[in-house]
Amino acid sequence: MTKYRTLLLATVGFNFSFLIWFSFAPFTGPRAEEFGLSLAEIGVLASAAIWLAPFGRVLTGWLSDRFGAPTIFAIVLAYVGVFSIWSAFAESYATFFAARLIVATAGITFVIGIQHVSEWFEAEELGTAEGI
Repeated sequence: MTKYRTLLLATVGFNFSFLIWFSFAPFTGPRAEEFGLSLAEIGVLASAAIWLAPFGRVLTGWLSDRFGAPTIFAIVLAYVGVFSIWSAFAESYATFFAARLIVATAGITFVIGIQHVSEWFEAEELGTAEGI
């Protein structure tokens, strides 16, 4: 795999994961109405996007070191995609919350993407590559 192909795959995967991570906002109104959520419940649901980040990033970094960033990236994108679809069909607030909490782990892909790209670029190109 060339370094530019790696950069392209990491960028596409990272953008996909962030699209899913922030996908809660567009359907906040309809879901709040469907489940009869208060403003506080919506706030709790929206803030869930960062609850698992600290632990998840440490775990993901360790797993990426052990099994390789591409493998862990694929696993995270797969389960996040499945749970994102599951959240669309949730019929209760509890199920929806659980699914969205798992989907929120898409934010941990930052660690994977940075590690993946840093393995392919020299120090003088690394800042630009990671910025992309």
